[in-house]
Amino acid sequence: MRRTLLWLLIVATGLVLALALVVNLRSLGSDELPAPDARLPIQLADGTWVPLADALAQLEAAREPPAAHALLADGVPAPAAEPDLAAFYPGMPWGPVFKLAEHHRQSGRRDQALALFQSIPDSDPDHALACRRIAQEIVARGDPASAVPFAHAALRDEPFDLNSWQDLAIVYAAGLGLPVGSD
Repeated sequence: MRRTLLWLLIVATGLVLALALVVNLRSLGSDELPAPDARLPIQLADGTWVPLADALAQLEAAREPPAAHALLADGVPAPAAEPDLAAFYPGMPWGPVFKLAEHHRQSGRRDQALALFQSIPDSDPDHALACRRIAQEIVARGDPASAVPFAHAALRDEPFDLNSWQDLAIVYAAGLGLPVGSD
């Protein structure tokens, strides 16, 4: 009995490893996701449209502490021309770029969301979640092989987050042609 269970475990492990190898080999020949265009128009929280590069600059200025902003002549901090992101996802520890990207994703403006998610640097605490969102978007567009590097990056950044493992399983399943739920 034990010997049969051991062989079943060995065969199942070998099968899982072989399927993971197939998905990873398929991803080697996939197209790389192009970098976002800095001129892509992005809608800010106040409804204005600015190029991606300007939106990122404004959002990063919103992240800085008030002392880092320019001072007026009387020593009062100058009002920053930053979008009002306080209404988006209150209580969530996300940065302003991620909050705006998530707002666009949930509003159906997926190209803007994808560009903003791609603009989050590796050093940002939101990077792993941004990689997961990028992988989800690529799978939804029907190219799971291109999503594999992003799922791997998310897992590398947060190996103890079960959602990263779940997204990796979804990407692998989609890479094998299995039906996966849409976001």
